[in-house]
Amino acid sequence: MYENTVREFTFIQKEYHDCHSFMPVQMLRSCHSNVEKWWFTNLSAPFWRWYHNTGPGATILMNKKRIALTPGSIFLIPPNTAFASTNTRPIRQLYLHFTLGMKHQPLANQIFSHARSDEETRLMRELILALADGKHRETEVSFLSQALVNLALAKIPATYWDSRPPDTRIESAIRKINEALPQAIGNRELARAAGMNVNAFTRLFRNSTGHSPHQYLLLRRLENAGQLLQQDDQSIEAIAEQTGFCDRFHLSRCFKQYFHNNPAAFRRRARS
Repeated sequence: MYENTVREFTFIQKEYHDCHSFMPVQMLRSCHSNVEKWWFTNLSAPFWRWYHNTGPGATILMNKKRIALTPGSIFLIPPNTAFASTNTRPIRQLYLHFTLGMKHQPLANQIFSHARSDEETRLMRELILALADGKHRETEVSFLSQALVNLALAKIPATYWDSRPPDTRIESAIRKINEALPQAIGNRELARAAGMNVNAFTRLFRNSTGHSPHQYLLLRRLENAGQLLQQDDQSIEAIAEQTGFCDRFHLSRCFKQYFHNNPAAFRRRARS
């Protein structure tokens, strides 16, 4: 009975884009709280931060500039951005911590902000209610948090993500480093795989990522350690061993050098 059926499909609008997962979001923490004192000298961390305050009084200090976290605006701070914070009155703050599965990290030391949209306002209300209801709404909290993060990320200028076009040889080297974590791969082996001499490879790697291969490996280890410190209750000794550091003292020395906090203080602040 279907033999004579004519099947037709006509594009009314032909502009389209095949969507792929550009950089998957991994939520680390969602919190809504009253903050009496928000005084920190350095909040650099190996993850993204999303902030919204319902009242005035909070300020971020970065590169000798003061940035007021104005009510009605959403602020995004990339990983490893060094900034201080202060407030002149108690604040009601919703904040989200997350990471992105990125092949290369664009330059930090900048803060993005935009006016809160009606859709974001609705999602925030739902998230605050879900957070107040406790653990039995964890899945809802995760999806709402990711929705807010994605809306904010979509407002970042495209030039930020394209600030360092990746070289295929460097992409391959980064993939090798990430796959071997927490073990290290020497520059000579990476350069040989890229078909380059060591000096030229190291120079290209630094120009493409902003770090030497050794620094990149160290930052990846520190990022992994930071995530474990925030999410896991393992001892600092166990986290140091798991992320490729000799011992907790080696981890603490490197952590403080890059993030200006020792692991114990970082864990307390991340969970406060």
